[in-house]
Amino acid sequence: REVMDLVRGQVPAPRIAEYLANIPRRHYQVHDAGAIGKQILMAEKMAEQKVVLEGEEKPEEGGDEITVVARDEPGLFSKICGVLTANLLNILSAQISTWENGIAVDQFRVQSLIEEGLLQPRRWARLQEDLKNVLEGKKDVELLLQGAVPPLFHRYGSARSAPRVEVDNGASDFYTLVEVFTHDRPGLLYRIAQKLFEMGLNLWMARISTKVDEVV
Repeated sequence: REVMDLVRGQVPAPRIAEYLANIPRRHYQVHDAGAIGKQILMAEKMAEQKVVLEGEEKPEEGGDEITVVARDEPGLFSKICGVLTANLLNILSAQISTWENGIAVDQFRVQSLIEEGLLQPRRWARLQEDLKNVLEGKKDVELLLQGAVPPLFHRYGSARSAPRVEVDNGASDFYTLVEVFTHDRPGLLYRIAQKLFEMGLNLWMARISTKVDEVV
């Protein structure tokens, strides 16, 4: 009811109901009504756009928030992660969700590796353009990453302990849970997601958290 009140008049009621029926229960537990209403409005724009982005600077939280809404496809998460890294953003956390109508909603908390603000017109326009071109097959993520400035990554020290990977087939009746514990550095999430994609695995849900210099 809260979501319908928020988007009433902007989206026809039957379409709102259709969206709400296709949103997984877990999504309602992670996002509040305001966020879901915004995501539905973003999804409505996909009739004319390949991908829709919204960003919010949150300096008080030590980073910024980016929401990406796109049609789900194999390797989508790794492509988004690669584009964010190529645009000099370190991913601190991520929540991804795939709705039953094939819409993927990925929310990232990021930290800029340069002084220029995320929502500065030039920088935000480039991020949008890069992601659009990658999803349309006009640009390759690896080539974008090669164009990132290496010296900016040198402040990330070497790992103090070896990476650890745990695989659990018992936690869920439907999915395999893969937990990765390793040293944080730019591009890490892209590498992990890309490797899962190369192995023929479909990434259904992801949770990422960073504590000091370790990421889980």
